[in-house]
Amino acid sequence: NTKVLGMVSGDSAFFDPVQVGWDNACDSVGDEVECVYLVPNWTEFYLLDEEMQEQLVHPCVPLMEELIEMGVDGIAAKCTFDDEKVWQRASSLNIPLVAFDVPPPTNFPVAIDAYVGTDQAFMGRTMARLLQQLRPEGGAFGLVYRPEQLDRVVAFRDELMSDNGHDEKPHWYEILPVNPENP
Repeated sequence: NTKVLGMVSGDSAFFDPVQVGWDNACDSVGDEVECVYLVPNWTEFYLLDEEMQEQLVHPCVPLMEELIEMGVDGIAAKCTFDDEKVWQRASSLNIPLVAFDVPPPTNFPVAIDAYVGTDQAFMGRTMARLLQQLRPEGGAFGLVYRPEQLDRVVAFRDELMSDNGHDEKPHWYEILPVNPENP
């Protein structure tokens, strides 16, 4: 009885080693497991403005639906959590779900069986410590990030600015983006 496992990955060069690892692991178990690796076209989606993105189905959703229709025995997905329905559908069919690369938000209503990826808070603290080593005198910084990286950003700010209350320590100040409607 062959098990079928599916992954919806990212489409940047960052994920090339992921596909190599996926393929190698699947080859190593032989005929016991069939592996399906799907790559959504994220680039075109993110080139759209935010309003257009909201009107379209996120590119990973149809691929998750395709895996569900195939009757896979498990899904790993580097997907948005904006569309809960596809995750709920898989969960209702008792398909084990693995969040890959981005953890689900704490209030996500679907139980994810596992998360494989970066500890975002640890990454944020580590990035702040590296910046402190590069610029021990302190200074100004700006952040550009996606909403799913908020844990990383909060930990980065907390770590970097933790000594701001001590006069004898270097201080860090965040450069905030200017809102054109309210400068």
